[in-house]
Amino acid sequence: MTKRAQGRDTSALSVMHEPPLTEAALVERIALGEHTRQQFKRTFHNPDALAAELAAFANSGGGTLLIGVDDDGRIAGLDAPELRRLNQMLSNASSQHVRPPIHPLTENVKTEAGLVMVVTVPNGLAKPYLDHQGRIWVKQGADKRHVTAREELQRMFQRAGLVLADVVPVAGTTSADLDEPAFRRYLDKHYAVDTTQAGLALDALLQNLGLGDGLELNLSGLMLFGRNPLRWCPAFVIKAVAFPGTRITDTRYLDSQDISGTLPQQYTEALAFIKRNLHRVQGDPRPASWKCPKSPCRSCWSTHWCTATTSPARPSASSCSPTASTSSARATYPTACASMTSATARPTAATPR
Repeated sequence: MTKRAQGRDTSALSVMHEPPLTEAALVERIALGEHTRQQFKRTFHNPDALAAELAAFANSGGGTLLIGVDDDGRIAGLDAPELRRLNQMLSNASSQHVRPPIHPLTENVKTEAGLVMVVTVPNGLAKPYLDHQGRIWVKQGADKRHVTAREELQRMFQRAGLVLADVVPVAGTTSADLDEPAFRRYLDKHYAVDTTQAGLALDALLQNLGLGDGLELNLSGLMLFGRNPLRWCPAFVIKAVAFPGTRITDTRYLDSQDISGTLPQQYTEALAFIKRNLHRVQGDPRPASWKCPKSPCRSCWSTHWCTATTSPARPSASSCSPTASTSSARATYPTACASMTSATARPTAATPR
């Protein structure tokens, strides 16, 4: 059983093992009013409206829908025929009007005014969930809203693993924006393949290595081998500042540098910036040594600077061959961290060299 299936089953079982909801407990819950995790509805006549509520809960951590309760919290109740109709609508809405399907759980609570259907929607494990029209809904306070902003949509797809930042095409780029000599040196070093004699076009090589789509470079290709990445990605720079103390609000600084270029260039220059702003201690009788050992410093900076899990450190030639016909392989350099728009080097309690 997959982890996803296990997560769904665990969530379902935890709800099923809870004791039945009594009228008194229901009244207490209703007294809390509507909020992000709880919504009141008198009834539903349209499966699309019900699907939108289900999708909003699944996209926002889950929640409970109380059907048979007015917006003001008064229990209106449902009769038996109405309950059967809503059960059928819920089944259709959750399986046919939401993609991927949602698996809500229901419980009927008997009250003096009639039955109340308690629909529990678990937190979705396959976000984002879309309604029948392809719209994405999320909760906003006690209400819901339609997600339209491109940046928010991109973040949702990235969190779901459906879109990876490093393989997003950079609009307007071509293989002509590549530093081809540096790219050829990389191929010779890691694969020992004469790509010129193999007869493969540069665009095909980039696509096989996951650095482009055959037309445009993606973010990895541009940031690893681009001739001028700053032209296309002006936010991908490191702004490094060394302060004399530990307060970032200090108006004084010892050194500053804007570091741009490809990721290997940024890594080298940023590490050099850190090194030159780490003060040395004089050993006796040994020569001067770094106060902070170089190896841990380099390891710490590497971990902070890149996303090591987005690319294998050294894929096998069979899985990432530049002459292979597959485009699922990735580049072997560490890929760009999507949040790496700036970094500040601050030697704690440091003095100049």
